[in-house]
Amino acid sequence: MTQTLFVAGATGFIGTHFVAHALRAGYHLTATTRSQERADVLRAQGIEVIVGDLLTPGEWQHAAARADCVVHIAQPLTFGGKVTRQRAEDYRRERLKMDLNLLTTLMGSAGQRIVYVSGTSYYGDLGPDLHDESATPKPKGWGPYIVEALAQVRAFRERGLNVVEAFPGQIYGAGSWYGEMMAALLKGTRLVKLGTRDKAGSFMYVEDAGRAILHLAEHGATGERYFLVDDEPSTLAELARLSLAEYGLPLKRIRLPFFVLEWLLGPINAEGFAYENRLSNARLRATGFVPQYPTLAQGVPAAVAEMKKLGG
Repeated sequence: MTQTLFVAGATGFIGTHFVAHALRAGYHLTATTRSQERADVLRAQGIEVIVGDLLTPGEWQHAAARADCVVHIAQPLTFGGKVTRQRAEDYRRERLKMDLNLLTTLMGSAGQRIVYVSGTSYYGDLGPDLHDESATPKPKGWGPYIVEALAQVRAFRERGLNVVEAFPGQIYGAGSWYGEMMAALLKGTRLVKLGTRDKAGSFMYVEDAGRAILHLAEHGATGERYFLVDDEPSTLAELARLSLAEYGLPLKRIRLPFFVLEWLLGPINAEGFAYENRLSNARLRATGFVPQYPTLAQGVPAAVAEMKKLGG
């Protein structure tokens, strides 16, 4: 019997890749999207679509309640450009409402698996050591604005929902922030350097992120958290260097004080450059997941090839 899977956030950066893997695996998909244009794209793939928004109760609730598994990747529409604290506060408030609407809807669906996708900014500045999911969070950047949402998820889990939590690291690939960064670097923009040492983070190629979320829908343990990251932490500078090398170009740097970066990007995005976050994927691997692109050296050529194919 074909399993039904409800997806919130199917047209996003990670969501589009997740959907492609789920379709190839034979799932019957129902997705919700805010856009009629994007709804047409999903229907062309054989996906049942409901035009709607988790912020507003509607037809999507019936589809979510009937599904064998629900994957929640949807985000409020507050990303892009300079991010002020007010925009981040809007995100916090809307995310809480979206999650509450969905999780309340699912309370009566016994045995239904839910994969809730969050972000590693919640764990924030953990320093130079490698950490697993049991680390004490020190939220930075967007992290402080998802603390309440995660507490709300935990409360619903304690009330009986079968929730698996996925925490993607810095997900790169054709499009999203990586596409914007590469477009700027290819025009000659220099990569910012703060301080004397580049701080490491944890990355994952978007193809592996989509596969990992589907894997957790099938094999994740209820109540567990999983980092979706590469085998090896690295730096944004190394990501940029490897990417530019695929074009035969060198990486150029410019040193800026933090307050200038904060003025350029806003305080939320600027904080994302200023903390260190080295995370282990051991728990994810222990479920049987094997990344196709376990390091930047293996993932970047695939990401750049995809960008070139799309005209980037």
